[in-house]
Amino acid sequence: MLKEKIIDFKKNILEKNYYEAHEDLEEIWFPIRKEKNDLCLVLKGFINGAVAMELYKRERFLQSKNVHKVYLKYVTLERIDKTEFKKEFLELQVFMNEEFSKIL
Repeated sequence: MLKEKIIDFKKNILEKNYYEAHEDLEEIWFPIRKEKNDLCLVLKGFINGAVAMELYKRERFLQSKNVHKVYLKYVTLERIDKTEFKKEFLELQVFMNEEFSKIL
């Protein structure tokens, strides 16, 4: 199910539907949010990445920059490496960084 949600997430990011992208991954993250394991934290990071993009789209630049820092805090190679979705998350990290370079 996570792999399908990542596909939906990327599609929504490309279509600039950042709020919907956030919702795609939050569906997976919400039930495990209290576990604070690497999977949970990486998902939290990607969700915050979509939120940062949405804030930028709404011209809330300072808030966007602050939330982008949260993305960077949670989406790290060390954390990604400890998950069972290493390949998917590494690809998503590259994708997100490319998208951030277009708007930030």
